[in-house]
Amino acid sequence: MKEQVSRPHRPVAQPQTPADAVTVRTDAAWIPVRNLAGLGWVVFSSPCFIPHKKHMDYVTSPLMAEGLALREAVRLSPLMAEGLALREAVRLCVLDNMDRQFRV
Repeated sequence: MKEQVSRPHRPVAQPQTPADAVTVRTDAAWIPVRNLAGLGWVVFSSPCFIPHKKHMDYVTSPLMAEGLALREAVRLSPLMAEGLALREAVRLCVLDNMDRQFRV
């Protein structure tokens, strides 16, 4: 029987995200008995995050639920990027964070 040689684990370097980048993360939950999905996505724009949620009927699988969460996040991203919604939400979040830092 051949003896296995243990090799040292090398951590994988994570790519650096630019400071002005906007990151979107999605998730979904599926209730098969009701064919219902809960969709969620969060828009991260340093130093803030803006959560979103939605439910959808007639969802037939967990994979479909995950795909719908991605679709909703992508569908709303151009609207937020071009409109004032995202910028205004980030501005309010930054002001709120500043207010917390300087509160006595």
